Amino acid sequence: MGFFDSGKPHVSKDEFKKVKSQLHSEGVSEHDLDKLEARFMGDLHEDGGSKGIDRKELEKGMKDLQAKRHDYGLSKDMLKKAEEKLKKRL
Repeated sequence: MGFFDSGKPHVSKDEFKKVKSQLHSEGVSEHDLDKLEARFMGDLHEDGGSKGIDRKELEKGMKDLQAKRHDYGLSKDMLKKAEEKLKKRL
């Protein structure tokens, strides 16, 4: 744990890319994956020790996506898969 490390588990940018790759291999379109990534872009690119997606940010982001899934054109199944895979990385 470095000086700027918050100590909280988080999903890094590289881990997020791996999750995207897994989801793509399971049939999720690049377009849908780009929408998912866009929601978490700010969390993935934060400065300092909070870089990445922590548990609170993941829960809030997934809740937002679920509430607006019709606006985003995302399926309930895809969001569930994404959430499960991201939680495993925390």
